[in-house]
Amino acid sequence: MIPVCLKRIISTRAQGKLKQASHHYERAAEIKPDDYQSVLLLMQVYRSLGRPEDEREAARRGVGRAERELVNYLENPRPAYLSV
Repeated sequence: MIPVCLKRIISTRAQGKLKQASHHYERAAEIKPDDYQSVLLLMQVYRSLGRPEDEREAARRGVGRAERELVNYLENPRPAYLSV
């Protein structure tokens, strides 16, 4: 389940406020360092903003977090398909 605050960020992104959404995703990733979703969604925002270096860094961090989630919670497939 996606937390309410993450839903608000996704809404901001859907409204085309990408720079604002990137700041919110960055903050979410700081607050919850084991969360892979915010970092992988941040990667997509960076892609849309044309920031390839930041996109690669977010991808690296997000995939690492997703891998740890898969190891800890094998019954949850979401990290596997979200990190693709």
